Amino acid sequence: MGFTNIFETTIERYKHPEESPDCSKPPTFDSHFGFDGRKRKLRDPSVTEDEVRSANISMNHRNYCAKYFIKLMHCHQKNRVKFNPCSYESHNYQSCLNDDAILRIYEYERERRLKSRQLKLDKLQKVFYAQSELVSIAMQTMKKDF
Repeated sequence: MGFTNIFETTIERYKHPEESPDCSKPPTFDSHFGFDGRKRKLRDPSVTEDEVRSANISMNHRNYCAKYFIKLMHCHQKNRVKFNPCSYESHNYQSCLNDDAILRIYEYERERRLKSRQLKLDKLQKVFYAQSELVSIAMQTMKKDF
């Protein structure tokens, strides 16, 4: 049940608000849950905060692709007059943005599926406890009858 567009995501959030993750909060599940001892590679930004500040990058471009954005801006500064000289740097930057968006979608889907799994397990646990309560009550009434 992948989300292909924003309208599906919005409808799913409206129909099942308890299953859809809140993007403004950090993930609720352990990042290594379900990986059986394997370590997930951490995403570290390749550019330090000082490099970003010295390059005067605006806040909306300060992400994991800042390294490619800096290279693209340097290319634009060197080749102002030429027509489309920075296509290679632009392609690298756009590819990085695309890969970053895909990874964010994967993390959103992982969080959504883990939330729905947790809700199903909680529901089954409630049913199990309710049935065990009924069985214990039935056993007590049977003991009284004998």
